[in-house]
Amino acid sequence: MDSHAVSSVNDALSAVMSESVVHTVLTSKRAFCSLFESVELPILRVPGDYQDWKPENSKTVLYSENFDTKYKGFIHILGGTRAFKFTEGPNWDKNWGDSNDDKVLEAGGGDIKVEADGTYEINVDLGAKTYTIAPVKRWGIIGSATAGGWDSETPMNAFDKATNSLKITADLKVGEFKFRANNSWDFNYGGSGGNLTAGGANIAIPAAGNYTITFFLGPKGAATYTLVKN
Repeated sequence: MDSHAVSSVNDALSAVMSESVVHTVLTSKRAFCSLFESVELPILRVPGDYQDWKPENSKTVLYSENFDTKYKGFIHILGGTRAFKFTEGPNWDKNWGDSNDDKVLEAGGGDIKVEADGTYEINVDLGAKTYTIAPVKRWGIIGSATAGGWDSETPMNAFDKATNSLKITADLKVGEFKFRANNSWDFNYGGSGGNLTAGGANIAIPAAGNYTITFFLGPKGAATYTLVKN
């Protein structure tokens, strides 16, 4: 075999091996990502008056997205005393509160309270024993399918503590809607098929009727909804 033929064979073998390596790497990466996504994130529980002071509720929680001592998530407080605490397990054995109202946590400390009904993003650093609470958001539905059209939100005034979701049952017209907070398009979600993205597409209502809608904010920016015609 002359040198040109040998060179061609080597090039062909190199191409085949490269494709094989790339395929193997991509397959391994997909498998790793799938495995990583299936791993449950560590949680910090947020029992309070809004969910009947039950630390065993595994839905009303904050998540450690980086598997460290920092947790964040959303709680929906609608009515009651608006008081809550943090627990590390499904009981009160290791619980954290704030007796001095200074955003510093103490073991067994006093109840933490917010002043208004709504949805709160909470960040907790158990390592530093500190926490922050973002300004309140009041979520609703808005759009041509809703009673207020595109001019005003219809508030989501019900809370499902079993799923940590906001909920509304309302008559809708043929049209579209989105989720929006604080009467501002700075805070809106849209999408399809039960999945939401910030600023996403309008959600279609193909048939008029009475619907039950839920809205869930999860870890790592995940947001979902359900839409059921009654």
